[in-house]
Amino acid sequence: MSSRNVASALSMLVTVALCSPAHANYPWMFAQTVCAPSLGYFSTRRITIMNLPHKGPYLTEGLEPGPGIAEALRRDNLIFDSDGLEREPFTCSIASFKSPPGYGERERAGFEVKVIGHRDRNSEEPSYCRIVDNAEVILNGKSIGLIVLNPCKSGETTVSIEVAHNGVELEVKKCVELSIFDDPAGDKMVCSETPFTGDAR
Repeated sequence: MSSRNVASALSMLVTVALCSPAHANYPWMFAQTVCAPSLGYFSTRRITIMNLPHKGPYLTEGLEPGPGIAEALRRDNLIFDSDGLEREPFTCSIASFKSPPGYGERERAGFEVKVIGHRDRNSEEPSYCRIVDNAEVILNGKSIGLIVLNPCKSGETTVSIEVAHNGVELEVKKCVELSIFDDPAGDKMVCSETPFTGDAR
């Protein structure tokens, strides 16, 4: 592991420890994805695992996963970190559907979702909170949101994105955690559903 990656990981741990001096809780955040072509459904959401053990089943190298660990998590569970999504973006393709004659169902447009990771390994920022670390969701070539994968919360943060056809049109549902300034307790979430206005496929 490079010295810059070690410094970045240590910066994150120090940042979180300073926020909770009585007990240092270390959150590790991932994007968990569902791609269900038979249901015409896609979703990705942020999941947080607290206090992964160093030299454990995931952090085999101490502060980072070893070779093949993240790939196995991706293959077996569709759980991703930003590094893995940057190297190999995830694609979910949903085919269009047209009911047989006499069933009265209007045609449902297909769509394609890509999830691309962004992580600035060369950042000179002294705080992990300022380093880019996210999963970007792109629907039919149009960016529809970022799932932030660092543990620092200051502004509104998108924590889940769903895409599906509602029987009339393609719809995007987003759930957002409020800013700590609007929700000091950090336990409120606001969800919204909007029609997708980009190109149908």
